Amino acid sequence: EFYQNIGALVVRYNKSIKGELCKNCITQTFWRFTLTNLFLGWWGVISFIVTPFYILNNIGRYLMSLSLPKPEEIK
Repeated sequence: EFYQNIGALVVRYNKSIKGELCKNCITQTFWRFTLTNLFLGWWGVISFIVTPFYILNNIGRYLMSLSLPKPEEIK
């Protein structure tokens, strides 16, 4: 499960994705969600507190997925 947070001073916009994803989808989701957190996640009091946990969660889950086999190429 990967999390994304966008802080907007008084409002937060959250998104998450959970499920059995292929390695390529995990990589794409990790980078998209984590980069959004890094650049847009800090703009608000609650977001400033929550965003580091989301980033750590995403990194941990991504590292755990590195041992998954690559999907076979479609012929």
